Amino acid sequence: MCRRIRSSRAATVSEKLREGRRFLAGQVMLLGAVLTLCRLKILPGLVVLPFAPVLVRGTLWFQRGASRSMFINLGLPNWPQALVFGTLLCVAFLI
Repeated sequence: MCRRIRSSRAATVSEKLREGRRFLAGQVMLLGAVLTLCRLKILPGLVVLPFAPVLVRGTLWFQRGASRSMFINLGLPNWPQALVFGTLLCVAFLI
């Protein structure tokens, strides 16, 4: 079974940490990389903003209960987040 589908069935925090420890480590590394690049003036400081919804959504998964996998809607909830991310990223580089 796919890890993503199996992890959606995790109900307790300990199960979610066991299933999502690599994801959580990736979230921390992403935040660290973006903040470091902004601090070194390689990226504009506003580039942090587009990553905020991504990091919040990923982190909130650890607080939600188990959910049924809905293959019909797979990917559809990601569209608004992708549009906001792309828009904020473009604005950050234009300002």
